Amino acid sequence: MTTEDHDLNLSQLLEKKFAVFVKKVKLSNPKGLYALLISEVEKPIFNLALQETNGNQVKAARLLGVNRNTLRKKMQEFRITTAKKDKKRLLDKKTKPLTY
Repeated sequence: MTTEDHDLNLSQLLEKKFAVFVKKVKLSNPKGLYALLISEVEKPIFNLALQETNGNQVKAARLLGVNRNTLRKKMQEFRITTAKKDKKRLLDKKTKPLTY
């Protein structure tokens, strides 16, 4: 980020960054630019909300103003895991009984 970027509000900063992104994508003759841009923006938003709430999905959903099911759907769509989920998976693997 340049010192010039620090003087921009969020909307101006996004527009500046999107302009560069769109120019690069335009060269490949894309279709569905809107969907691509939305997915590129949504993933960090959901990630940040989960980080700010220490992986608490109820609190993250409330912070975002979305239903918890929507949050979970987006987590699956973007393959977002939380530290709590990762830890639980590790514990499940360790405590899973052996089958013969």
